[in-house]
Amino acid sequence: MMERHPLEELFRGSRKTLRVLRALLAAGGPLTKYAVENEAAVYDAGPLLDRLARIGVVKVIDGKPRRYTVNLDNPLVRAVEKLMRETGYL
Repeated sequence: MMERHPLEELFRGSRKTLRVLRALLAAGGPLTKYAVENEAAVYDAGPLLDRLARIGVVKVIDGKPRRYTVNLDNPLVRAVEKLMRETGYL
């Protein structure tokens, strides 16, 4: 079982989002939805990935299978990545 991090407690209710972002940031490259779910230890990440893509946090790479990567051009992503690194979450 994955240990709960203080950042997850601070953003309680957003644990799935934090774990998905951490998995994508740590991957260093595009992941399929199934790989995201496996790396993040979450279930049914599709709707979350779609929401993150709509707000520009995640880029969708069309193909079979579809893959996802973080949008490092987005200032919010860079700020979240910095916060995750500084708090030891990433």
